[in-house]
Amino acid sequence: MDPADPGHRPAPAATGDPPDHPDGRPPAPSVAGLGRDGWRQVLQDTWTAGQDDRLPLLASGVAFWALFAIVPTLVAVISVYGLVVDPADVARQLDDYASNLPADARSLVQEQLERLAGGSGGALGVSLVVSVGLALWSASAGVRYLLSAVGAAYDEPDDRGAVAMRKASLGVTAVAVLGAVTVLALLGALPPLVGDGPLRTAVVWLRWPVLGAGMLVFLALVYRVGPDRRDPAWRWVSPGSVAALGLWLVASVAFTLYTAWFGRFSQTYGSLAGVVVLMLWLYLSTFAVLLGAELNATLEQRARRRP
Repeated sequence: MDPADPGHRPAPAATGDPPDHPDGRPPAPSVAGLGRDGWRQVLQDTWTAGQDDRLPLLASGVAFWALFAIVPTLVAVISVYGLVVDPADVARQLDDYASNLPADARSLVQEQLERLAGGSGGALGVSLVVSVGLALWSASAGVRYLLSAVGAAYDEPDDRGAVAMRKASLGVTAVAVLGAVTVLALLGALPPLVGDGPLRTAVVWLRWPVLGAGMLVFLALVYRVGPDRRDPAWRWVSPGSVAALGLWLVASVAFTLYTAWFGRFSQTYGSLAGVVVLMLWLYLSTFAVLLGAELNATLEQRARRRP
């Protein structure tokens, strides 16, 4: 990218800021005071920066590796959660959440869940530790490419070596798996405790806000760890996290409706329809995440230029 190009967004400095920010950090972006014109400019700059960074190409690459990471991630979640719960119950609970995926992708995930539940031991031992470790290692490959793509969306050069990058991706993967296990355990244990009636219905519906909050935490972690910068601040990740979650929800619902009403993937791709639909959904999800990173970077650049 040519810095002379007016559509190019210069990379933010990892250390040091303009002299009007003596503390070394610009103030956090104030999205409340942007107004309609300000937001229009921010969104336009975000989209232009996404085109400059070739966001569709980045999202395609991350979606490819995410497809390989799905099964190892499910293995890790079922193995860890299966220590205290019957693995078949874990699979049924995960299958309940997977029911919101497009039909072809849902059948593929359900098949994997049934296979994993049937082969999970559920007892703590050397074999379980090894299997969980291998699952985390395999799943972290997808996370590693996601972190690299987020760093590219921030226009940050990545000087981390292979070991440092692997440690970061393993850490994010482990946090994601433990978070998923905690949320599943919490949401799975509450309904039987409250009995039947309106309270049980409320608890069942509570799972979606809880999952949304967990997704926000995961996105904030990805946006903080993805760019290679010294002492990154949490305050820069909130706008993009909220935007990415909202965009992901809208895109997922729209894609599910499209596959149900208009898509004819089974007729076109046959037995590969599930893989194709899941890959497209992963692409849309990754694109939403990377666009949220672009929004964070654009707001940060705006705050740095503010006197």
